[in-house]
Amino acid sequence: MHSNRKRKRLRNHFSLNLKKSAAKRKNHNRRSKLLNTLIF
Repeated sequence: MHSNRKRKRLRNHFSLNLKKSAAKRKNHNRRSKLLNTLIF
């Protein structure tokens, strides 16, 4: 039971990290698009 709880916490942490990285990627894409429009 204890290990199961730990596993659940790990899974939640992992999903949170994935969401954060996805958000970062979105922001980066938006920034690069803006830079491209400025260059062109």
